[in-house]
Formats: sequence, structure tokens, C-alpha cells
Amino acid sequence: MSLASMAFYRGLCPEDVAAASGLPTKTVDGILNGDVSLSSLSTGEQRALGHAFGLSLDGLLEAERRRESARLPQSLRRHFWDTRFDALDRKANQDQIVTRLLERAGTEGLRWVIYAYSPSELRETARRTRRLTPVTANFLRETLGLSRDEMAYYRVRPLERWR
Repeated sequence: MSLASMAFYRGLCPEDVAAASGLPTKTVDGILNGDVSLSSLSTGEQRALGHAFGLSLDGLLEAERRRESARLPQSLRRHFWDTRFDALDRKANQDQIVTRLLERAGTEGLRWVIYAYSPSELRETARRTRRLTPVTANFLRETLGLSRDEMAYYRVRPLERWR
């Protein structure tokens, strides 16, 4: 589970984590959004951050490594019927994986997307892809704090009068 997911499930905001770890709020916010890597922190800062989440330093680094190397579970295979499932790469096929799972895989897909991708990675996908339903586009916009102008879904194509 990513640190952002842990913070979300535990009801922690960046300010809470910053207060518990002694790190600046801007740094914690960057870590939770995936803009700042754990490796850029000193060992002491990593320990303090782990303590704020109730994890040892090894546990904190292992959680981040697991997220980075997350593979799609076999239970989600049926949603990729038109693709070589074993050839899907979490980074290279990010837009396809995120949109497909959010659109078709229900709660299980949403959980895996939150586990495997940081908020900044999800923002990138939301900005680039148009392959969304209105419900999913609005969910991403509200959840990730994006404006309509930032998302490709809301940009009107020629001959389209809505969105």
C-alpha cells in the first residue's frame, strides 16, 4: 500500500503526518503525492516518517518498493480481454490500466489503482486520457483536485457541443 493510501485510510492529512514526523508539510505533501521520493530524504527523516505511519524504516521502504513493483493481480485479467495481460507494464501502460480498471473493475480495480499509483501519476493520466465516462471523469477531477481545463476529457473536440 502506498503512503498516500495509508494516510487516506487512516484519516491523516499532510499536516498531521508533518506534525508527527517533524518534516515540513510541503515535503510530506510531495511524498504523499509522489512528487518527492523517499530516497531523497535522509535516513533520519525516513525513520521519522515511518514512525508517523507506525512503520519501521524497513517497513516504510518495503511498502514503497512493493507499490513500485506492483503487478496486476490475476483476478483483474478478465478486464483486459483484448490485450496480452502478461505483457502489461505498470508504467508503460499506465493510461490503459487506470482507465480500464476505473471504468470496468469496480471496487477491486479502484483499490488496486490506489495501491499501485501515486496521486501525481493519477493526475497525469487524468490530464492525458479522454477514454472516460462522465462519472469517472468527475470522480478523478474532484478526488485529485483538478480543474476541467486541465483534463483532456473536458476539452471539446470539433463537432462536439457538450462536456
